[in-house]
Amino acid sequence: MSTIPLTCACRLRLASVHCIAFLAISSAAIAASADNAWPQWRGADRSNRSSETGLLQSWPTNGPPLLWQASGLGEGIASVSVANRRLYTIGYWNGGEFVFALDAEFGASRWSFRLGEAIKENPLMRWLVERSPTEDEDRLYVMTARGELFCLRTSNGERLWQKNYPRDFGSPRPRWAFGDRPVVDGEALICAPAGTNGSVVALNKRTGDVIWKLQVPDPVLESYAATVVMEVEGVRQYVVFLGGGLTGIEAKEGRVLWRYSGTEGRLANSYTPIIAGNQIFSANGYGGGMALLQLIREGNEIVAQQQYRQTFNFNPFQDATVLVGEHVYAVQGGARLVCIQMKNGALAWGPSASAINNRTAMTYADGNLYLRGANGVMLLVAAIPEQYLEKGSLRIPNPEEASGVTAPVIAGKRLYLRDNNRLLCYNISADALARPAVEPKVVTITLSPAGTDAAAKLTNPPATATGKNRAPDAVFVPTPADVVEKMLELAQVKRTNVVVDLGCGDGRIVIAAAKKYGSKAIGYELDERLVQESREHAARNQVGSLVRIEHEDIFTVDLSGADVVAVYLPPPLLERLLPQLAKLKPGSRVVSHQFVIPGFPPDRTEAVQSQEDSDTHRIHLWVAPLKKSGP
Repeated sequence: MSTIPLTCACRLRLASVHCIAFLAISSAAIAASADNAWPQWRGADRSNRSSETGLLQSWPTNGPPLLWQASGLGEGIASVSVANRRLYTIGYWNGGEFVFALDAEFGASRWSFRLGEAIKENPLMRWLVERSPTEDEDRLYVMTARGELFCLRTSNGERLWQKNYPRDFGSPRPRWAFGDRPVVDGEALICAPAGTNGSVVALNKRTGDVIWKLQVPDPVLESYAATVVMEVEGVRQYVVFLGGGLTGIEAKEGRVLWRYSGTEGRLANSYTPIIAGNQIFSANGYGGGMALLQLIREGNEIVAQQQYRQTFNFNPFQDATVLVGEHVYAVQGGARLVCIQMKNGALAWGPSASAINNRTAMTYADGNLYLRGANGVMLLVAAIPEQYLEKGSLRIPNPEEASGVTAPVIAGKRLYLRDNNRLLCYNISADALARPAVEPKVVTITLSPAGTDAAAKLTNPPATATGKNRAPDAVFVPTPADVVEKMLELAQVKRTNVVVDLGCGDGRIVIAAAKKYGSKAIGYELDERLVQESREHAARNQVGSLVRIEHEDIFTVDLSGADVVAVYLPPPLLERLLPQLAKLKPGSRVVSHQFVIPGFPPDRTEAVQSQEDSDTHRIHLWVAPLKKSGP
């Protein structure tokens, strides 16, 4: 973790440099942008800006024409990459993780490749690791949630080489799966494994051979912000968020140039740094706020000077920022668009009110912002600093409710929207409305023969493991304190009740039940580190006589004595709990943060806007015996 003060940055000596120039994007990105491609995360230069022009400047009531809709991408939130008339994305199907190649114009399947077994990602936190394949010439680079990096041939999906972050670079498995987004720079592929044998690594993009490895001296936590390329004062460098803050790394030999910890967050950071000349705008939704840095030369050193740093409540899960002119457009809290003056961090306008009422993703093209809401609403908004101005909207047909939203992509005068298993393609060219209306094409994606054979091995997966000495099924995601309070209130906790928290994390729910209501409370947790942490929290809060923390598998504990059961688990895990929940005595309550038990509609649901993260949280309540939906 960096120990650099917020108002200064680390300086390291450079070799002498004789030329002075600035390049905002890599050579690969320059080549890719020529055909208006979107070859990687946040586009050709990772600015989240499409180079497309000649697009619709307003939308009719029903939005632009829908050209086609493809289904069969499996479960997944990965956005898409588009280049050379192909489209690439990642999805889970039948227990495996696959990359799919589609025809970008018509949606037809070109090939698919099984990357390996799927892993269970936390449904909320996985939005931190929303990934897109990276296309470069005839190669496709794909990062899996398990930490494997594949180089595939774009024409047919043939595997050319493969790296494993834990094995090759000593990368510990991150709390919320691997989410590195490698970037191509000339002949190098720049990766950020955050491992004990490589914090940042340059690979030969054709062979996978290591060109150089950098090991920073401080402990490096995993980060979910994408690496960007910049050149300033004649020095080409990579800007990487290494858990403790931003780091500038010299491109040729992999030396640290400068470090800055001002936007270090509590847990992680998903925000890609924004490059503008010799300035860097850095945002962080986990308490890091925002900062503007200016890189300058001082003798033989490059120094990152902080222009300002201030708090701001960015949405922590969605990498939703874009710089247009001198203004940064971003999302405050979950869904409110703001326009920020980059030079001083002041608001030009916002926060806005719109039909989007939950998490929002965003991109830019031809003078407009494209806002995608998790509720299925898509907005066209003018990218102007004078005012918030909507210019059209559409609603995705039958959107799938989710805790986040996949980033929209614009390429080839098309708007691509991923909705889990489906991909929708809209015509947004300036003449789209002048063309005869046609019925949208419906496409079903099928696996290529190699993919089908590989997936068939998982038709009968092994039985789910149980026991306290196994790996956790999900990671701990803290519930805001005011949401915890509302959960206990909705469950009508009394002093005589026994409150059980399944997957208690740091113990905040059971501690709150004991402190406010005087209830006896039991927390069950599989992660031994969290067991110890929650016991320490209980001791500090002086509730040790009422609170008990047990190192147990939640799927093996007896719930028959519980009066209130609290959970914050995704639907598949809630479904696994049904045999235990069936043994609850009549009148016992089950209270769930965010997620519903499949097939069992809650008796009551309330929405709470947390003052801690400004997001809207749903709380669901069931009273035992649980009642199944349908006949």
